[in-house]
Amino acid sequence: MSLPSLILLLVAPAQAAFGVSTDAFPWALRGYSAIVNVEPTTTPHLRTSLEVWGMDMPAFAVELAPENHGEDWRRRVDVGVAPAVTWHPWQEGEGLHAGIMLNAMRSTVSREGLDGRASFWTLEVLPRVGFRWFPFEDRGLFIDPWIGIGQLNQLGAPAKVGGEAYAEPGFQPLGTLHVGWRSR
Repeated sequence: MSLPSLILLLVAPAQAAFGVSTDAFPWALRGYSAIVNVEPTTTPHLRTSLEVWGMDMPAFAVELAPENHGEDWRRRVDVGVAPAVTWHPWQEGEGLHAGIMLNAMRSTVSREGLDGRASFWTLEVLPRVGFRWFPFEDRGLFIDPWIGIGQLNQLGAPAKVGGEAYAEPGFQPLGTLHVGWRSR
């Protein structure tokens, strides 16, 4: 290991707040969510994060595309990988925030009562706004509800199931709640 690398390893933790969190929504839909957050002290109003998640999509989200209406589609996001950048305009890492997330999702779809499955990738661009709150001043626990509207870009057409292909809607609204902890 080089001397600059060793210095970086020793100094970097002191120059950033680190955190872990989860999105509450996927857990309610047979899913999972794990998020790592980094808040460099050199850019105190910016937060970066990386989320890995998956879940069964609710029926209303599947039905956002008119082509899917009445076709009994079931969709599971097997894995989503979502880097994000968030800006806190007034307080360092707290309060009102705005940001953007890029979300790469691998999904598997099927239809109720029919054999067959199809898989595909979607890239979502998701601007969002929210409010990060630390309920205890001397603790790192935070609650972060946010909303956004994602633009969905299906990468390639999935195979047909029962003679029909799953259609990704152009846009989808999203509201959720992140809960986590940040070092001070």
